[in-house]
Amino acid sequence: MKKVLGIICMITASVALGASCGDDASSPSVASGEFVNELAAVVCARAYDCCPSDELQQILDEVGATNEEECRTNYAAALASEFESGLAAVDAGTMAYQGSQAGACLQTLSGLACSEGILGNDAGSAACEKIFVGNVAQGDDCRNSSECVAGACIGVEYDDNYEIIGAGTCTPFVPNGASCQSGEECAEGSTCNLEYDDETGEYVGTCEAYRAIGESCDYNDCVFGAYCDMPTATETGVSTGTCKAEKADGEACEDFDECQSWTCEAPAGDPDGQKVCVSDDDALTCAGK
Repeated sequence: MKKVLGIICMITASVALGASCGDDASSPSVASGEFVNELAAVVCARAYDCCPSDELQQILDEVGATNEEECRTNYAAALASEFESGLAAVDAGTMAYQGSQAGACLQTLSGLACSEGILGNDAGSAACEKIFVGNVAQGDDCRNSSECVAGACIGVEYDDNYEIIGAGTCTPFVPNGASCQSGEECAEGSTCNLEYDDETGEYVGTCEAYRAIGESCDYNDCVFGAYCDMPTATETGVSTGTCKAEKADGEACEDFDECQSWTCEAPAGDPDGQKVCVSDDDALTCAGK
């Protein structure tokens, strides 16, 4: 179910991490208990409308369906397991579900042209943000940052199996220029840049905006769509790289993070040959029949 699960991951990433905002009263409200069914219906309808026969068959095979009704039923079951934690947080009161925002998401996805892709690409993601929003005030206990009305959940304690054993606290974001210990403390669009201090022998963090193309960088601090081109054998915490635009398919590469597709491979049958950026041959496009 690789392709279908990929679609599910795109959806859940869009709807689960929205910042708090008012509900969209201009859109028809969708009850929380019906959202996964309605979303499955929209996605399956778009699959039938937009996918060439071979890609449609791949989707049906992966959800164990033979027709659109079975697609809706089986896809809804897969979505339900992905949304289980979010809906449980709503029941617990740590997150809020915005029914009109869910309606706006479904309306937008239903109305997009097939050329936008089965999930509407960026347009679909933007429309489906903020369906689940944080409901925990600053200063109160939290288990993750998605529960916070604003800021981040700092100080959560985990055991060796990464199970939560101690709650964190919803804390305001650290402004750019202030000290930090991890990226989650910094506001969206910023990261905690760690620089090595020769005098103390320790790394010192500062919240900074992601680096633009052409600026110096240290591995993971470039804007979306760029990678940090680092000299070999450079120590983390020393900004000696340069942010460069990710490469298109066919361009030479050394590692996956240089590529728009996040796939860098040697030519078939020549493992020592020059690697190039390539797209996933199994990726679904469903951009029109």
